[in-house]
Amino acid sequence: MSFSYSNFADERTEESVKLFGRKHPFRHHSVVKDYIQKEIAKFEDLVQYNTSVEKVVKRGGKWTISLRVINKNIKGQDYWYEEVYDAIIVANGHYSIPYIPKISGLVEVQQQNSEIIEHTKSFRKVSNYKNKKICIVGTGTSATDLISDTVGQSKGRIIVSSRSEPGELFKSSFGDNKNVLIKPEISKIYISDDKLTASIVFVDGSIADDVERIIFATGYLYNFPFFRNNEVTVNKSNRVEKLYQHIFKVGDPTLSFVGIVVASITFRIFEYQSTLISGILRGRISLPPIQKQLQWEEERIASKGDSRAFHVIPPEYQNYYQDLLDLVGPYHGLGHQLEPYNEEWEGILNNAISLKLKYWTRNIEP
Repeated sequence: MSFSYSNFADERTEESVKLFGRKHPFRHHSVVKDYIQKEIAKFEDLVQYNTSVEKVVKRGGKWTISLRVINKNIKGQDYWYEEVYDAIIVANGHYSIPYIPKISGLVEVQQQNSEIIEHTKSFRKVSNYKNKKICIVGTGTSATDLISDTVGQSKGRIIVSSRSEPGELFKSSFGDNKNVLIKPEISKIYISDDKLTASIVFVDGSIADDVERIIFATGYLYNFPFFRNNEVTVNKSNRVEKLYQHIFKVGDPTLSFVGIVVASITFRIFEYQSTLISGILRGRISLPPIQKQLQWEEERIASKGDSRAFHVIPPEYQNYYQDLLDLVGPYHGLGHQLEPYNEEWEGILNNAISLKLKYWTRNIEP
């Protein structure tokens, strides 16, 4: 969904209209890109391009940022400098660094033939998998998208490895499909003598030979390489620790994050989180005592787990949005006014999921 104050262009591709009808909720990636660029253009004077944040540290109550301007002058040299701020807001996303699990033999296979191992982030064309024997690791949304696109193109049945019971959406699409072979977690991978294919050993002892592509649909890692002094901790299970409401560093609200949450109704959630951050930094809003913040974290770990699932919002959309609204408090004519949570938003999402199911099964013979 868009921000509340600016809608997406009402444009749909002819191909999508044929698939989903004239009023479907999806937009082509170019429409979304144009939307984002138009929003950024409103603040163009505040944006500095070709500059990377190399280090962020807190010194004496202030945040010092080390910046590098790439190719600053005609000699191609980089220009380094520092700036000091009262607060830092991190919004660097979390879909950049692929997560690939540690599997015996994987590194050796990658070193001997770099084309065998992939992550869905690098997926570009279905034709790259035509007449190839493939194994997809994972059963989430990206895995399901990939299966629906490659079924009928790849060689033989698509092998799908899952370390746990696949979710309902996956099972609804491919659970008993003759074109998909569901296997358990991978225990080992080794390369063939001619180094053109790999063999996969699963935890149940079964083996898949002559696999030409192993595609990991295993998500992404949270990554903050610019923090050097343990300002924030990402644990081994890919959870960002000590963030109250997934936003504020416990004990130091001058460090906050936008977009840590997963499956949270983009872009609307960014608007809510940003409004709350603005109120805190202006001094208009106060956070609960530290002990209450830690209690919130402990209770969420108990209910969601000490992993990336901690940051997954559904199915408690309304609860989370209401928590943010309660923290923001009543509108008094200052700052941005947030609209109440609307259950119709979930209706839009559910409709989109139904249409995705239709898309995923478009080429599948039951």
